[in-house]
Amino acid sequence: MKNYDQIEELWSAQPLDKGIPGDSADIQKKVETLSRKYTWTHLILGVTILGLVVFAVFVSGFSQRRSSLGFGLMIAALLLRGGIEAWHQYQLRNLDPGLPAVAYAQKLSRFYKSRTWVHYLLTPVCLGAYSWGFILLLPYFEASVSPGFYSYIWISALILLGIAIVFFWNLMQRELAEIKSMSAFDHKAEGQ
Repeated sequence: MKNYDQIEELWSAQPLDKGIPGDSADIQKKVETLSRKYTWTHLILGVTILGLVVFAVFVSGFSQRRSSLGFGLMIAALLLRGGIEAWHQYQLRNLDPGLPAVAYAQKLSRFYKSRTWVHYLLTPVCLGAYSWGFILLLPYFEASVSPGFYSYIWISALILLGIAIVFFWNLMQRELAEIKSMSAFDHKAEGQ
């Protein structure tokens, strides 16, 4: 009986396991949150595209080749980003939550890893194309608006570009942290 008491004492002295980081309820909550974020992203991109098209039609922006190219680049960059986000939302929704938690987490981890190319390649390309399109429109704005409003356009564009860069950088860091947490889940689950 003495051995049993020692075993029980050792068992009681063990630190409590706080569980695997990212248990199935936590993982499902992350997926739902991410899906809502994609919905907001689609809404924001859609409104921005609609606003650009309406503005271009209103100012006859498609009547000159340079302004058409500028508006076209801006709209194409947003459409490309929106299409990629829609594809990723489709992939996320097609993950089977009925899978065992470990398999589901591994698929989710692969999903997040596929997002890294969006952040490292696609986002800078889209920001560059959008900015280039805007730069192509600047002579059109300079000829069409007052010098004060033209300065306002320049200054606000630089501020908004800075905000976009910071926003996308923070988004990238959060998603990369998710990748790291999913990888930790994969490694801990494989060890069990």
